Amino acid sequence: FAIQDLGPICIPQTKLTVPGYKWPTKYMNAIARALWTKAVNVNILLSNPHSIPGGLTALEANYGNGWTCVDVAAEIIKRVKKQFKKVDDADLRNIV
Repeated sequence: FAIQDLGPICIPQTKLTVPGYKWPTKYMNAIARALWTKAVNVNILLSNPHSIPGGLTALEANYGNGWTCVDVAAEIIKRVKKQFKKVDDADLRNIV
């Protein structure tokens, strides 16, 4: 599937989400479950945080919602731990 960005819009220069926005729980849970239970490969391509095409403003075209690859990986790790209680951290680091 494809969506613009996985994370919610965050306030520029912060890791605070814009009020009313949140991580897409169903998608993140499904990705975490597939990684943990089926050992599938998941490739995620993100725009650079707050990526704006040349000559435009953030209001005209903002391709990245402000999250890095590390941020998205951390959110997936949280989802694995929330769904599965006996998670070995070393094993988890190997799959995410």
